[in-house]
Amino acid sequence: MPRRDRIRIAIANDHPVVVRGLAAVVRAHGDRFVLVPSASGLVDDAAPDRAPVDIVIYDDFVASRPVKDYVAAVGPRVVVLGGGSTWPAVTAALEAGAAGYLYKGISEADLLAALEQVHAGEHVVALAPGTGRARGLGNWPGRELGLSPREAEILAWHCRGLTDDAIAATVMLSVEAVQAQLPEIYRKIGVGDRAQAVAFGTSHDFLPPDPTAG
Repeated sequence: MPRRDRIRIAIANDHPVVVRGLAAVVRAHGDRFVLVPSASGLVDDAAPDRAPVDIVIYDDFVASRPVKDYVAAVGPRVVVLGGGSTWPAVTAALEAGAAGYLYKGISEADLLAALEQVHAGEHVVALAPGTGRARGLGNWPGRELGLSPREAEILAWHCRGLTDDAIAATVMLSVEAVQAQLPEIYRKIGVGDRAQAVAFGTSHDFLPPDPTAG
């Protein structure tokens, strides 16, 4: 793409080795991206004297503030780079206003594709292989049916057999809030009751990783 159209990337991370690695990936594709540097590689705020930024890659493992506070403090789109691979982490990031959540083991090609999708206005999710939680960049189970990340998460724990009380504790909502969302989830996936929802979910990749599995 023309140089004026390159996507401007900043990196929010205070570990020099990580910053240098991500910076090398971005710089290796200078026809598509340009790195907006800072003295330490850490982007804390959208300071008026800083060069314009389109996307901030935010490492949630070494971050000095919660993602919700960070997203609220900066202007550019934020993509969370996470060491975990759990749907609750994805939901928390997206509900905080992040434009995407990417597992740190993502390939270079998929990372760059994800940044371009975010720049185009999409929300992107990519987790570790085998987690059963994402089918390609930018997808979560049920997205094509209109399920939100939170609704997909509730259905996933529904399929694992958790009670409404247990789901509420897991996703940090009230029991009433969980129960209020169930009719809408059922409507979107075209079922009429819990048994049908579980049957649908288990056949459509809604099972979260088993927390007791070794």
